Amino acid sequence: MVAIFGVGIDGDMAALGRAEVAVDARGNDVHRPTDKLHAFIKGIDRMHCLPSLCQIQTNTVQNAVNVIKLTDLLSKYLRPTEEDLKDEQFYRTSTLLMFHVITGAVSQIGNEDKVGKASASYIVDGNVRMAITENGKVLTAAHIAAKDHRLTTVHTDTDTPMSLMEFEGVHNARGLFDGVASSFTLICDSKLRMGGMISQLDNINRILDRVGLYLA
Repeated sequence: MVAIFGVGIDGDMAALGRAEVAVDARGNDVHRPTDKLHAFIKGIDRMHCLPSLCQIQTNTVQNAVNVIKLTDLLSKYLRPTEEDLKDEQFYRTSTLLMFHVITGAVSQIGNEDKVGKASASYIVDGNVRMAITENGKVLTAAHIAAKDHRLTTVHTDTDTPMSLMEFEGVHNARGLFDGVASSFTLICDSKLRMGGMISQLDNINRILDRVGLYLA
């Protein structure tokens, strides 16, 4: 079976009729396409197959350009300049994106990094909830599910946390992410709430300390 532009054609061309055979002036066989074959070729022409292929190629290039634009945009939000962060909406969006990158990195480092794996080996099974809130409203949340010392980040909230780490406000979360705020100070000021299984939180924090090595 041969496929041409997605149209299947039997090898013996039976569906289109066999080529007509004639003899030229020198006695050679000449194969001439049947009317059915002519109609088929004209049908392909009417389908504008070549323009369609060009369009597919154009779309592929455009998709690649769009991916590049998207990655450039992500880089702008995840590696912002001081000028970028002066825009409050940009600041908030950048911080929320960073939150999910960091929570995702915790699982990767806990599962693959030598030091991270050592910390993960002490984490008991259960969900570690992480969230950013504002005036009692959850802005974004994720949880890290621990099972047999393997970590999986789920980018949704959980109703069954074994422990939690909750930031009050994007500015406090950003301060800790950027290393300009102290977790001890935030806890004392009630800007960072932690509770539940202490051993889970202790080892998650150890892994968090290594996130910067990979994301810097």
